Amino acid sequence: MSLQKRPHPALGPLVLVLACAVGAVSSLRSLRAYTDLDIFLDAALELMRGGVDLYRSHPDHGAFGYPHVALLPFVAALEAFGREATRVLYALSLGLATALLLRDLARMSGAFAPVRLLPAALFVFLFARCVSANWTNLQLSLWVAVLCTHGVARLARADAACGGVTLGAATALKLTPGLFLPILPCTGRWRAAAALTATAAFLVLVLPLPIVGSAEHLRHLGEFARAMLGPLVGEGSGDRAMWQGSSASVSGTLDFLLQARGRGNGEPSFHLADLPPGALAAVKGLWSAALLGLLVAGFVRARRVQDPRRWLLQASVVMLATAFFSPLTRTYHLAGALLPGAVFCAQLPFGQPGARRRERVAWLAVALCLALAMSLRQRWLLGRELWRTLDQMGLLHLGLVGLAAWIALLAPTIAARTPPPQA
Repeated sequence: MSLQKRPHPALGPLVLVLACAVGAVSSLRSLRAYTDLDIFLDAALELMRGGVDLYRSHPDHGAFGYPHVALLPFVAALEAFGREATRVLYALSLGLATALLLRDLARMSGAFAPVRLLPAALFVFLFARCVSANWTNLQLSLWVAVLCTHGVARLARADAACGGVTLGAATALKLTPGLFLPILPCTGRWRAAAALTATAAFLVLVLPLPIVGSAEHLRHLGEFARAMLGPLVGEGSGDRAMWQGSSASVSGTLDFLLQARGRGNGEPSFHLADLPPGALAAVKGLWSAALLGLLVAGFVRARRVQDPRRWLLQASVVMLATAFFSPLTRTYHLAGALLPGAVFCAQLPFGQPGARRRERVAWLAVALCLALAMSLRQRWLLGRELWRTLDQMGLLHLGLVGLAAWIALLAPTIAARTPPPQA
C-alpha cells in the first residue's frame, strides 16, 4: 500500500493555491494589531542586544516560550529587511504553510480512503479554525505543524532520514514534537529516532553558539529551563498563565474547571468545583492515566493494520498525546494535531459498505462536540456569554477525547476491514 501522490488530479493544485491565497490575505489583515509575531520580533531584538531574560513575564502581552534558536530566522530577517517588511513576509509565509500542511494531510488521509468532496468539506468545517487561528495570531505554531506533519508523512513513505530530520527541526522550534522520540524505536524506526535526536540537539545546543556566544547561549538555555519547568514546582520566573489558563490540555481544562480563583481581565470564570490542591492533583492524575491508557490501547490496536495506515494511526495517537499533556493547548496549537482529524473525516461511516450503527452514532457525537467547540463557537452567532462559556467549560477537551476514542477504538477496526484505495 502506498500513499496517494495527489489528493485529486484536477482540483488538488487549485485547492492548494486557493488555501495559500486565503491564508496569506487573512494573515496580512492581522498586521494591524500587536500579535504573537511581534512578541517574537521583540524577543529577537533583545537576543541581538544581549543580557536580557527572554522568558520573563510581561504585563501587557504573553511571554516568549520557545528555545532561543527559534529566534534566529527572525534575527536574520530583521537585519536583512527591517521590522515592517519582516511582518509582511511572515504573514505571507503562513499562506504557503497552509498549502503545505493541507497537501501532506490529503496525501496521508488518502491511505485510508480516496479524497472526496464531502469528507474534505467536513474536515474544513470541523478543523479550519485550528489553522485560521494561526493567521489571526500570526503564530509560529503553523510552521511547527508543517514540519511535524511533513515528518510523519515522510516516515509513512519509508523515508527515515528526511522524516527524522524534519521532526527534529520541529522539536527544536517547540519541544512537544519530541514526544515522537521514544515512539519511533517502538515502531522499528531507529534511524529516524537517531536523525531526530541529532537534528534537535544540533539546532538547540550548537547552532546558536557562534551567533550569540557561549555565555549568552548557556544563560538563555538555563532561563528557558527555569521558565518552562519552574512552574511545575511553584518556582521560576516564566509566564505562569501558560500553566494555569483555560486550554484543551488536561492541565488547562481541569485547573480551570476545578478551581474558583479569578482569571484576570475582570471577567468571571466558569467552574464546576473549587478543589484543594491535593484533590485537584489526584483528579488530574487519574484522568491523565485514563487518557494515557486509551492512547496506549490505540497504539497497540493499530498493529492489526498494515503500513502506512499502521504508522499513521500510531502517529495520530502521539499527536493527540501532545495535545492532552502539553502545558498549554490553544486552538492554534492543534494545527500540529490535524492528522487524527483527517483520518476521522476520511473514515466517514455514512454510505460506506459494512459501516455499523455505533460507528455512525459515535462519528456524529464527536463531530458535533468538535463543531460546537470550534466552528460554531462564534460570538456573533451565540452571544458573548454563551460564546465565552463554551470556551471555558472544557468542550474542546471533550471533543479531543472523543476523537482519541475514535482513533484508538474504531479507526483500527475500520482500517482493518476496508481495502486500501487504488493509488
